[in-house]
Amino acid sequence: MAKKHLSDADVRNKKPESKETTLVDATGVVCRIFPSGRKTFCWRYVDQHRNKQQSRIEYGDYPDRSLADARRIHLSAKSARKNGYDIKDPAVLNRIIKEVVKDAADFVPLHKEYTLSDLVADYFKGHIEKNNIGPRPYNRIKKHVEPVLGHLPADRIPAEEIKQLITQLRESNQKDRTIFDTIRFSTSMYRWGITQFKCKTNPFQPYVPKQKRKVRTSYYPMYELRTLLINPDGYPIKNDFYLIQKALILSGTRRTQVLEAEINEFNFDNGNWTIPPERVKNQNMLKDDEEKTPFIIPMSRQLMATIRTAIEQYGNHKHVFGSKKTEFTDQQWQRIQEGSSSARYYNNEIKTYREHYGITNRTNHDLRRTLETNLTNLGVSEFITTAMTGHSRKGMSKTYNQAKQIHVMRTAFQMWADFIDFICDKDETYAVYFEEQRPSRELKDIYATFKFNDRIIDTFTIFEDG
Repeated sequence: MAKKHLSDADVRNKKPESKETTLVDATGVVCRIFPSGRKTFCWRYVDQHRNKQQSRIEYGDYPDRSLADARRIHLSAKSARKNGYDIKDPAVLNRIIKEVVKDAADFVPLHKEYTLSDLVADYFKGHIEKNNIGPRPYNRIKKHVEPVLGHLPADRIPAEEIKQLITQLRESNQKDRTIFDTIRFSTSMYRWGITQFKCKTNPFQPYVPKQKRKVRTSYYPMYELRTLLINPDGYPIKNDFYLIQKALILSGTRRTQVLEAEINEFNFDNGNWTIPPERVKNQNMLKDDEEKTPFIIPMSRQLMATIRTAIEQYGNHKHVFGSKKTEFTDQQWQRIQEGSSSARYYNNEIKTYREHYGITNRTNHDLRRTLETNLTNLGVSEFITTAMTGHSRKGMSKTYNQAKQIHVMRTAFQMWADFIDFICDKDETYAVYFEEQRPSRELKDIYATFKFNDRIIDTFTIFEDG
């Protein structure tokens, strides 16, 4: 049976009974009629903010609150609830009522003059502390903004005051980054305030500096890669960190995928390294677990040898590169058999190692770009190099091209490892001329040696040789 659209007469003429009765409008508004004769509009709903319990909010008593106003408030409340707001919160509900019924007689604002200091206090209590967010970056608001603008109404901060604040920060020799973050965090605070109906405008928004997104294109030229691998000066780099770097170079994977690699991910019989989807960036972003797939890396001989060495010398019960932490057991200090190697220690060690050879402004992630760049220069299709680094296909090819490319990837990985060995064995001139693509005897020798299509059949010898 369809719900009835109530009329004002229906509510007005409804007589009280010995027990509470209700009238339900088709919009969902409920009118409660008490034995005392009081009539009030309300709504019962499933409250997502209170463990899905039934909650009730009231829109006001009839006839001070008309049925038409109750309907309008109800529609706004439903919309706010759908967008994730806690409409049971008096501040939120009062703001809704004030927005809908401009002259609502029973609306009593929480603050006669809601200032920026009030907003700061609510923001830290209702957002930062509630969500266990580290407050340190946001303390810039309390340190730089609140002392200057805290007394002003949150919705009526003059533009000149904000400009003057920025000028004062510059004159006090604050770093540009500090000023940028102060304005940015203030903007975020106001955005939160608007969603919670605590303010209507965001006066800081026009002053957020626009930053151009920089696309990083750095990679390691082959002569830098050669230096890092042969270590001509005999720099005392720890061997496990050297092996981590070598595994990153040979596999083109992310740093965490090597550092957190588990022994059971490696199958040396078929030469595959299977990285579970929770450690694969483009798979971990998928919401549906059924759509997530592991990333398979067909390993070269050199990568398999590197991983075997790491397991033998530095592995523990679970990880290829085990943690170096120790504990005192059986009257002696022993290395614990849990956890993976420290990313912080590796970064510090490898950074110092690279700087020793004058290799600066390079990151671990640049090694992935290095693999794709150099293999493309050797004539390997970008569809293959993209698959090797685990990047998703784009456009129509993502829908129509479902090729696994395992063997061609294996061929490319093996050629990449062989090419690195070739460059390390030769004079540095080969690496320099390859980077410059300079027509020369050395470049001709490289392209005569590394023909991708000719190697697809030869790659099967990885297994034939045992």
